[in-house]
Amino acid sequence: MHRNRMKRSAGIITAILILSFSSYGISAVPTGWTLKDLNGGRYTLSKNLGNGPTMLIFWATWCRPCKQEMKEYKSIFEDYQEKGVQILAISEDNSKTQSKVRPFIRSVGYEFTVLLDPTREVLKSYGGVSLPYTVILDSTGEVQKVYRGKIKKIDELSELLGKLLEEPSSE
Repeated sequence: MHRNRMKRSAGIITAILILSFSSYGISAVPTGWTLKDLNGGRYTLSKNLGNGPTMLIFWATWCRPCKQEMKEYKSIFEDYQEKGVQILAISEDNSKTQSKVRPFIRSVGYEFTVLLDPTREVLKSYGGVSLPYTVILDSTGEVQKVYRGKIKKIDELSELLGKLLEEPSSE
């Protein structure tokens, strides 16, 4: 029992540090994480950076606001995909609900990359606790903006992505 409290405290402290760093534009989170995709393949973020900004959308099939928000992300994907923006829809469904992810994605016709984070480790590494949770990274993987809860101003998000696309790559 004591060990669980220590783990929980360590997780909270880590989340606070990450949030503190990200609010100052400092990326303290690793970009080398790897998750499975819907086809059983593996996706490593660090191998896919460099072409433009990346949106990490943390969601779940049981999260109604997440599913509403993803409708708006579909239009952003259509507008920005060819310009180099990648959208990663990271499902936080656990082993009990994970079987619903593929049918949901197919039913709504989303074409962005869908990854599975059943242990919530990647979500936690970005300071996420609840859903929906969206993180915007620049082309190097540095956190530029974090949205907690449903995004109310989708135009603000589009503007940020446009601005990040204009910035020269540091490669």
